[in-house]
Amino acid sequence: TMENYFLAKRLLFSEYTYKAGVVNGDDLYGRRLAKEFSLQSFGTESDNDYRILKKEVTLRGLSFELSTPKGEVFRFSSNLRGEFQVFNLAGVISLLLTLGFSAKELQRVCQNLPQIPGRFEIVAEKPFTVIVDYAHTPDAMEKLLKAVVNLKPRRVITVFGAGGNRDRNKRPLMGAVAERFSDLVILTSDNPRFEEPSEIIEDILKGIGDRSKVKIQPDRKEAINLALKLAKEGDIVVIAGKGHEDYQEIKGVKYPFDDRKVVLELLSNLQKG
Repeated sequence: TMENYFLAKRLLFSEYTYKAGVVNGDDLYGRRLAKEFSLQSFGTESDNDYRILKKEVTLRGLSFELSTPKGEVFRFSSNLRGEFQVFNLAGVISLLLTLGFSAKELQRVCQNLPQIPGRFEIVAEKPFTVIVDYAHTPDAMEKLLKAVVNLKPRRVITVFGAGGNRDRNKRPLMGAVAERFSDLVILTSDNPRFEEPSEIIEDILKGIGDRSKVKIQPDRKEAINLALKLAKEGDIVVIAGKGHEDYQEIKGVKYPFDDRKVVLELLSNLQKG
């Protein structure tokens, strides 16, 4: 449960010594930690110690202003993508400012952060955008797809599955998230391990009310190919679940499979006709 997850995170403050602590004050659990351990907070709401202002997120990167407890305002830019990365960066920067690091140095570092492989990674941009991401939980899927929707694409086409021999309860939740934020959902295999892909897909479908926006293709490569064939200019295709992984685990065997390489191969074939 979320309460158990919170209690596990709470151990970071109750069982370890630290010089400073900063938590997400926009979050109920973050506020609980801030109150109990007298921590500083960051977020968009006005009562945070560090407040995120004027954020802008595009396919090229992001920027935002951050006000400090001293009343100073600093602007940070990065080539990282996705609105969730604004919060990730703001949290880290808030902590480092609290520890005494220079805002000017942090601005420089932010501008030179490398792309994280398989995390909101743009694999193709024309004639439509293809994003590969490691999101494989309901919460991560929601953050990912919300970030995509906020970019205002023509349509969102989401390709994903769920890992076999893992938490089955999350599967319908992921299906519900995908349905909510996508115009078209293509269900496929992730790492099925020792489960049958069709059974995993059936679990995901339990969370989807409108089956008319769902297509099923258990073969992951074929599912990606289908998404690319259906995509039009202005669409964003999201391929979620495996991100940086370069294999697909089936019946105890790890077969070479990299979503990013598969996308480039298939796009090349489609362009050749």
